Amino acid sequence: MRRRSRTLRGLKWVGMALCVLSVGFWIVGQWWWLHLRAGPRIGLSFNFVGGLVMIDHSPSTNYAAIEAQSAPPFMSVSERLGLALPHSFYIWNGIRFVLPVWVCLLAFATPTVLLWRHSRRHPRGHCQKCGYDLTGNVSGRCPECGEPVGSERESSAEL
Repeated sequence: MRRRSRTLRGLKWVGMALCVLSVGFWIVGQWWWLHLRAGPRIGLSFNFVGGLVMIDHSPSTNYAAIEAQSAPPFMSVSERLGLALPHSFYIWNGIRFVLPVWVCLLAFATPTVLLWRHSRRHPRGHCQKCGYDLTGNVSGRCPECGEPVGSERESSAEL
């Protein structure tokens, strides 16, 4: 159980970091075009410009590199803000997948929010399921959600 909670805690923070990186790439991409090339064996290239993430797969990528240059002026306003829809097309030596940053952010943020909500802690004296304040409760059940509290909860866990 301890290992699982440690793993979930790590996943929460990795998801948060990916969300922050997505927003950071979107902000930096307004002024700079970032190229990340993975090298000849992998043949992948990642480009961050405006509100878009472009992933190129081409076997002719012959070196690994990180480059930056000023953003191209030919991008439309919807592309620069990342309002385009995901699409792909063939380039002269491979294929390019174009993802708006909002798709990446949504893919990272949804599970992260669910993990943060799943692991929220309620203070002592509150229902652990819904967070209702149980001060003065003698029934042994939460009046809000019906969850057993106290000794009744422990006896049902043993069954």
